[in-house]
Amino acid sequence: MKKHLLLGVTLLTSIFSLNAQTTSFETSEGFTLGAISGQNNWSLYGDTPSANAIISDDYSINGDYSLKLVSTNSQPEEDLYGVFSPLYTIDGATYEITQDVYVDGLDTANGTNLYLYNFYYDTASEDLTAVSSVIFNYDGGIYAVSGYDDAGDYEYVELGTFTADTWYNVRTRFNESGTIDYYINDVAITTINAYEGTVVNVLGFLYDDWATSYNIDNVIISTTLDANNVISSSFSVYPNPADEIVNISSPDNTFINGYEIMDYNGRVVKSESVNNVIDLQVNIANLASGIYIMRVSSDKGNLIKKIVKN
Repeated sequence: MKKHLLLGVTLLTSIFSLNAQTTSFETSEGFTLGAISGQNNWSLYGDTPSANAIISDDYSINGDYSLKLVSTNSQPEEDLYGVFSPLYTIDGATYEITQDVYVDGLDTANGTNLYLYNFYYDTASEDLTAVSSVIFNYDGGIYAVSGYDDAGDYEYVELGTFTADTWYNVRTRFNESGTIDYYINDVAITTINAYEGTVVNVLGFLYDDWATSYNIDNVIISTTLDANNVISSSFSVYPNPADEIVNISSPDNTFINGYEIMDYNGRVVKSESVNNVIDLQVNIANLASGIYIMRVSSDKGNLIKKIVKN
């Protein structure tokens, strides 16, 4: 695995409080095609050229646009390129951060590493701490940083593999108990002890600019979680994306008691209470096209699921 140092940090200091928010880099959210620097308080990392981090319309999982980290094959020796999100105040002890990642190529000799960082930024000392990191490595592996070895270097755990021209959903759950859960495409992969705590207030999408590019879409921060009673994604929620009907099927011996659907601003746009059902159909035909968060309640806990309305 290529090794890089994280150097000079400049962050815009606008702070946003939220319970749930989706950034899909769309016109409706105030984004325009071209360099992302300065748009909605997103900022460039270090010496990143503005042409290397753009709002692009070449690939998107929903809508028209996504964030693209453009490869110019500059192969910087000691640093990375990329972008930082605005600073957030995340109101919740247990919360999730998800994003969809598109890989435009796989080159095991000359490919680009992508680093999905969740940071804590101390505005007083200007110290930046990497709380968690998922790496799409040039060798085709997806890894998470799991801690430090005796020499103080990062240790890694493999989450899976990736292929070219494919979207992947990466979900990181920060638990009040002091652990971090990692999911790839809604499949629970591993849980680690939080080696730098669980407090995050800024996201970083960084890469080392070799031969391949990446697109990022649907960045979701969700704190609508019951810190003491969140169940795994063993529910089936399908089809997703959907045009009119979303089906919810519960695992064995679990009963659905209701659901809420929230838009990217955390507003409840549809809800229903039911009494101990196993399967439920949800009509979303009247919702506008876009990304929503569905919170399903059951007798054994709650499920948080991203759904896409075509």
